[in-house]
Amino acid sequence: MASGSLNEDPGLFGPHSILWRVNRESAVTLAGTCAILMQFAHPKVAAGVREHSRYQVDAVGRLRRTLDLTLAIVFGPRPAALEAVRAINARHRSVRGPGYSATDPELLLWVHATLVFSAIRGYRALVGPLSDAEADQYYQDTKEIGVLLGIPREIYPKRMDAFEAYLQGMIDSREVAVGSEARRMADLVLRPSFRGVPRLAFAPLSVITAGLLPPA
Repeated sequence: MASGSLNEDPGLFGPHSILWRVNRESAVTLAGTCAILMQFAHPKVAAGVREHSRYQVDAVGRLRRTLDLTLAIVFGPRPAALEAVRAINARHRSVRGPGYSATDPELLLWVHATLVFSAIRGYRALVGPLSDAEADQYYQDTKEIGVLLGIPREIYPKRMDAFEAYLQGMIDSREVAVGSEARRMADLVLRPSFRGVPRLAFAPLSVITAGLLPPA
């Protein structure tokens, strides 16, 4: 993107934001597999993915499409960012089933939390230091995206320490847990099937992802 276009339309956050600094790193993109596995550990999120996507036959494609929309929101000019928001919200409205809805604020908050956790943890583990104040600013900025995607501002934990307590509370409550179905879904993400590429070639991804996951 040319520097002139950045000056004309820096998007929702701009090149000097902590969101740009963290999310422009390819290693943070790699940490997205950690977020996906955490999402699959929530049975209602897993049900929505299982019943309303083609992840069984195109897990990588689903990940790429999600990544493209996320990058558009963070880095794109404002019209492109808001169009990506509309696309995600429209898709979420069509995802519902027995006991779950993709527009449920509590489910949206969990998905959002996995992305924030994975990005910060991935940056610190694979890129470099990120102070507590910077991590909190990253979290605060991502709230603005979450609000656009239907998460009421008032249900967010206020600061980073409260966010971490929420995350740990979800794990401790066993509301999220890795069962056999979550493991099967995770296997399709961590060891995708590509013609001519042995699944063993993706072993490093499994190792990195395992190192980023929170303790069970």
